[in-house]
Parts: sequence; structure tokens; C-alpha cells
Amino acid sequence: MLLKGASIATLHPPRVTRADLRIEGDSIVDRGMGLRPRRGESVEDCTDRLIMPGQVCAHTHVYSA
Repeated sequence: MLLKGASIATLHPPRVTRADLRIEGDSIVDRGMGLRPRRGESVEDCTDRLIMPGQVCAHTHVYSA
């Protein structure tokens, strides 16, 4: 699966960046802008969506970290 144009939050260091993510099984295998879909790969438009690590309180104030 390819997630396109998402805002991605990271905690170490704290920041939000825009990127595409390629997911295989339960793992992120590729990250970057302009990733192209592979043959037969599903693509999800994630514009205006935030992706953050699991097991993180959604009320975290990334801007004040």
C-alpha cells in the first residue's frame, strides 16, 4: 500500500513533515516525496491527514516539545 502526501509526525526529534509512505505487511519500507506506485499496489491519498507513531496519545502537543 502507498500512502501519498501525508503529514507525518515524529517524536525524536519532534517535527511534522510531508512525505509518502510505502507499507508492506506491518512495516514501513519506504519513505519520501514522489514515490511511484508499483504494479497492483493500492494507493491512498493522505492529503490533509496526519500519520503518527502508534501507542501515542493523540493529544500530544508536538509544537511545544
